[in-house]
Order: sequence, then C-alpha cells, then structure tokens
Amino acid sequence: MAIQLNPKYANAYHNRGASYATIGQFDKAIEDYGEAIRFHPGSTSTFNNRAIAYEEIEKFDKAIADYDQVIRITPKDADGYVDRGYAYFTKGSYKEAASDFEKAVQLIPNNARALAYLAWIKATCPEASLRNGKEAIRISIKACELSKWKEPGDNLRACGRLCRDW
Repeated sequence: MAIQLNPKYANAYHNRGASYATIGQFDKAIEDYGEAIRFHPGSTSTFNNRAIAYEEIEKFDKAIADYDQVIRITPKDADGYVDRGYAYFTKGSYKEAASDFEKAVQLIPNNARALAYLAWIKATCPEASLRNGKEAIRISIKACELSKWKEPGDNLRACGRLCRDW
C-alpha cells in the first residue's frame, strides 16, 4: 500500500525487501532492495541487506560489490570490512578476507567480532600461508575477553570455538 501511495518511497521497498528475505524469497528481496537503492543510494543498510540476500543465493561477487558500496559510503565502519571479509572467505578468496578482517581490527582494535573472524581465519584458513596458530590464539583470547567468554550469537561463534578448543 505504501508503494502504491508513493512509488518513490525508498523505505517501503527496503521494508518489503526485508520481509521477502525473511521468508526466503531472496530474488524478490534483491529486486526491492535495488529499487530502494535507486531512490536512496546512500543507504548502507539497504546495500548491506541486499548483499546478505546475494550471499544466500551464493552470488558472492554481487554481495562483495554491495559491501564495497557500504565501505565507500562509511569507510571508517569496521562492520563493512568484516561482512565483506566473510563474503570473500565464503567465495574462497582468502587473502582478501584476511585483509578485510585486519582492516576492521585496525579501525576498531577492540571489536570482538572483527577479532574473532581474524582469529578464525588465522586458525582454520585452507590457505596455509595465511594460518598462524600462535597469532590465532592470541587474537581469539582478546576477542573472548572482550565478549566476557560468551557466545551471544553467530558474530562470535568463531571466537567461542577457538577459545574452547585452546
């Protein structure tokens, strides 16, 4: 109804896209997020949500392109780098993933989520040149200390695994 009343209302497209994503209709979600971006191209939350929808259907290059836009709009926000790093890792681009996780930690040294993923890649990366067990332990302990040794959700799941294992 909101779109019928105002076909250029970016928030209506964003919200409908979020509803579609919630029920697993990612193609429709992506379409609505695209319309929201057309009417409000500075919305990092819409680029971020569309990137997540692209990840769900394994279109990692498109997800990474949307995370690039998030980073372009908010270059000092560590979350954009963490999210893009995770997309790179899932795609198999391990060096790019490690670089993004490191950049996130540079931006916010006490970001438990960024530290957890950096530790995770250093501990488990399929590319041996990126693994460093001692560094992974040091970083994971810092992340676990920041989270008070709890797993509040997926964001720190890597931290929890590493801290329990070591």
